[in-house]
Amino acid sequence: MGYRTIWVYPWDFLLLGSERVAQDIASAGLDAVSCAAKYHSVEHLLCRGKGNRFFAATASVYFRPQRRLYQKTSLQPILSPLCQQTDPLAEVCRAADKKGLKVIAWTVFLHDSALGRRHPDACMVNAFGDVYYSNLCPANPEVREFVRALVQDLSRYPLFAIECESLHFGGVGHYHGHEKIGIPPNPPLWTLLGLCFCPHCRYFARKKGLRLAGLRSLVEKVVLGALQGGGNGELKRTFKEPDLKAFFQIRAEIVSSLVAEARSVSKVPFSFILMGSPQDIGASAGSLEGAVDRYEILAYTHDAHQVRQLTEDLVRQVKDGERCVTGLQAYYPASPNRQTLIATATAAAEGGAKNISFYHYGIMPPSCLDWVRQAVHAFGKKAVAA
Repeated sequence: MGYRTIWVYPWDFLLLGSERVAQDIASAGLDAVSCAAKYHSVEHLLCRGKGNRFFAATASVYFRPQRRLYQKTSLQPILSPLCQQTDPLAEVCRAADKKGLKVIAWTVFLHDSALGRRHPDACMVNAFGDVYYSNLCPANPEVREFVRALVQDLSRYPLFAIECESLHFGGVGHYHGHEKIGIPPNPPLWTLLGLCFCPHCRYFARKKGLRLAGLRSLVEKVVLGALQGGGNGELKRTFKEPDLKAFFQIRAEIVSSLVAEARSVSKVPFSFILMGSPQDIGASAGSLEGAVDRYEILAYTHDAHQVRQLTEDLVRQVKDGERCVTGLQAYYPASPNRQTLIATATAAAEGGAKNISFYHYGIMPPSCLDWVRQAVHAFGKKAVAA
């Protein structure tokens, strides 16, 4: 039996009242809530409630950690100021339980500019030596220990699952600062520019018999040529290089071993968000099989056909719709009206997913919650029929 959930921020509960938010979610026909337990830096326009219109925060955790669990790593959880008065995650769990809602701890693991600035040696480093402060490197032993401790910490709560976001390599873009990029989107270029050559990635490569010095020089040369208008011919040829293919495989092993280590210390299932191409993030449904309980895709589009296609692709890889979650954006631009959201929810069910998640209670205007209610109903009818 699948579930229907909605992403929520902990400050939604605390600012609006936990019982009210839980009631809203239950009234929409949802049976779970995916609440941010650790989140990246954010400036959130508030459509509900009174008072200030923005909630701004640096990357933080929204629960009270047990410090003893982090003794083996220099990386320590950065607490949100909201934790001074209460334990936000515990409060969400209490409110959700009263309404019969399951709680999923939505956890942004490695996309963390606050920890990155404090620990630049724990971050990804590209071929040119630039540090990606917003992305901790999954090959770094300090980072890996932090991930294990974080999962153990979250497992203390009465959770239905831990939802894993950015538990993989970070790609180019989605930084903390305002990036200024003066060239058209170029996925092959972004992939090469997003490769990490930090000492720990080099170490993993050496263990597999791959020396990265030559590949790093090639990536520098090809990326610089593309940035200076050299065209895509050499870019495409680079992807045929045996060393690059081998490095992609090593990156996948780095991520899959980390996810397996983290899952082994968790008391609750893992739901893994596949956000990016396997070459960019070092993860795919195939590479993570055995370490992940469910897989999620973010189908944030108004095109119902595309939603169905994306969902079918995931179900085909996983071979079990019960282990597949389709995420939909419940507001503009992906959902400009209720009919569109109902159509995309129906398409997700037709694609074979048995679970659905809506983004996002605190971001969308209040009127969109009724759209969600109708979309949940449409999804349920089609999922049962399928």
